This record gives sequence, C-alpha cells and structure tokens, in this order.
Amino acid sequence: TVTMGSEGSETWTRAEHARICGHRVSIVDTTGAGDTFNSSFVYCMTQGMDIFRAAAFSNMAAADSVTRVGPKSGVGSADRIWKMLEGK
Repeated sequence: TVTMGSEGSETWTRAEHARICGHRVSIVDTTGAGDTFNSSFVYCMTQGMDIFRAAAFSNMAAADSVTRVGPKSGVGSADRIWKMLEGK
C-alpha cells in the first residue's frame, strides 16, 4: 500500500490492485495523518480484515485525523471511523 495524502492510497496484491480515493475534509492540522493511516492499517490487518477494506478504513481514519489539532487529538475511535466510512 502506498499513501498519497489527500489523494488516498493505492494497494496491490499479487492478483489485484485498487486505488482508494481520498476524502474531502476541512483540514486543520496534518500532523500525524501518516501515522494514523499506518496504525489503522496495522490494526485492521491484525483483525483479519481484507487488505483493501483495511486501506479504505485507514484512508478515512487519516482524513478524520486532520480535522483536529495535534497528533493525539486526531485519533478517532474505530466506531467513529466505520460510521464515517459507511456514510452514517
């Protein structure tokens, strides 16, 4: 998986490739966005999630993280991220 900031990410396996689009949000502070993506991705993979679903979740988590100031305040709960991803 390669992250591309506000443009989302691209994920490859031996058999598949997917481009996951970024999300439009009001950016306050980008500090920690990459760390949020990476930690979210690792979390998803340790839960046995499909790699492409993990990338989608991680894109949303990173987008959400830039809407608040500072790296610690930017981390949203998994429930919050799922609701955002599902449009609820």
